[in-house]
Amino acid sequence: MRHLAAFTLLSCLAGVPNRTLAAPPAPDNAPLTLYTGELPAPEFVPPRLKEEFARSTNLLQRTFNEQGIPFTMVRTDWSRALNRTRREANACLFSAARLPEREPWFVWIGPIEYSYDDVFGHAGSPPLRSLDELRDATVCALMDDAPGRQLTALGYRVAWSSSLDTCVLNVARGMSQYWVTDRNFGEIAIRKLKLENEVVSVMQLAKKPLYLACNPAVPKETLARIRKGLNLPNH
Repeated sequence: MRHLAAFTLLSCLAGVPNRTLAAPPAPDNAPLTLYTGELPAPEFVPPRLKEEFARSTNLLQRTFNEQGIPFTMVRTDWSRALNRTRREANACLFSAARLPEREPWFVWIGPIEYSYDDVFGHAGSPPLRSLDELRDATVCALMDDAPGRQLTALGYRVAWSSSLDTCVLNVARGMSQYWVTDRNFGEIAIRKLKLENEVVSVMQLAKKPLYLACNPAVPKETLARIRKGLNLPNH
């Protein structure tokens, strides 16, 4: 439990600083662009993720409409959505994890939703009772993925991979005992490889708050109205 608490704390601390991109202030009445990521093909998306996505989408659409904030929603590749929000003066992104390297890039509003990091293992593996049980295990993680970085910081042995698919296959074939990643990303990768009966979640690592992330050039009045609509403090 001690190490699990440390892992949750590190989920707020891990990351590499990066520079902020400045955008000119947006006009007060300019329509806001609300970016979000595209979901994979329906057969690969867990029902829980569909519900989370629909819930956050409906919440923000209702908030913007009730507060009289004109907006256009754009669904695109996640990396493109993040980079456009950084560069466009009147843009926000959802639902984004508040990682240290992203902190100076945006004005953060929320949380509006939650996600989870999990440990995945072979379907025949017993559920893990604590993070200490990973101490002598071989754990796969996507290169520079936050859960893997956090385990490394705690002294665990991590085998880095260039793709989620490799981690899934390594666990299925017994080349790695475990794999750590975001729960939704993990389940999507497992479904794509049709290995649902071989690779499963064996322990929750951390609960992660997700936010609406807005370019700092979004007018303060607009930000205040969004917070009001979400019943959040105006700061």
